[in-house]
Amino acid sequence: NHLKLIAALLLIVIRNKHNMFPISLDLLVSTLKQLGYSIEKRMILSEVSKLIQLYGFKLKTPSIEVYFETNIRRLRNDDNFKRMLCEKDLDIDLFLAEAHDIGRKILLNLKRSDIGGRNPYLIAAAVTYASLKITARKRNIPSIITQSLLSKIINVPSYSIRDHYLFLKKVLPLSY
Repeated sequence: NHLKLIAALLLIVIRNKHNMFPISLDLLVSTLKQLGYSIEKRMILSEVSKLIQLYGFKLKTPSIEVYFETNIRRLRNDDNFKRMLCEKDLDIDLFLAEAHDIGRKILLNLKRSDIGGRNPYLIAAAVTYASLKITARKRNIPSIITQSLLSKIINVPSYSIRDHYLFLKKVLPLSY
């Protein structure tokens, strides 16, 4: 029982106080498993629910912008992505800085009313993919990354990236 309480409090504290690196429930559970503790997601969520009811804690959902920043950071640290850029004689920092700027422009033009009830993490994945495509197009080179590879790097199903990318194309002119 004490492990459920600690995991729930850890999730609440990290989500509410350290919002620059969003922790997912999956990441928390897998980290605890690596440390030798066996706990299920539903057990943590149950404890979080109790804490919210008893003490009025809130569990913030990270914004699309925070998820986008995290995706760019994951790309910068991924060895396969770095290798692909090196093979094309591209500087990773310059390429990702340009993709980052384009992604920020997309996010600025994205209205909250357009998003509706969509998952912010999946929208951020689609924005990441769109920004990489647009950056490659601006440099007159073929697309650097596939939806499949991006899905492995940021841990999102490739069909979700595709679906949300198509959604983005409908609501925004992606021609930066």
